Amino acid sequence: MQVNAFLVDFVSRFWPGPCGKRPEWFLDIPTHVLNNSQCFKALLSLALGYGIVLFACIIKIPQIIRLWRTQSAEGMSRGSILIESFAYSYNLAAHYRQGFHISTYGDFASILIQNLIILVMTYIYDSFASLLMGLITAGALVLLTVLLCT
Repeated sequence: MQVNAFLVDFVSRFWPGPCGKRPEWFLDIPTHVLNNSQCFKALLSLALGYGIVLFACIIKIPQIIRLWRTQSAEGMSRGSILIESFAYSYNLAAHYRQGFHISTYGDFASILIQNLIILVMTYIYDSFASLLMGLITAGALVLLTVLLCT
């Protein structure tokens, strides 16, 4: 019985409003979802949103690995990385302030963090003065995101 209570409690954290009252027994949940088309659509949307957030966590990893292996930022455009980072920080802040569910904007946060890593790496592989500028720029972007979210 404790396993059922744990599973129902876990599912209830993600239970969307259109699904109505959740079943008390864990094994009744699939039947409830499949019999209610609004519930099915809401859960499918939620699952796809979390899937996008999950895969966004690894989208820039190949680029980070290439920078690390070659120890060179040749061919990287800092301007485009900065513009992309600003766009992600602005979207992250806007979605957060409007109170959207994390599954609709969580990918912005993970891609922004990866962009900041790439930005700092491009400055590291250039020179120490550039590294200082990169850290200041990355800090400014983080500060901007925090200010926009409050």
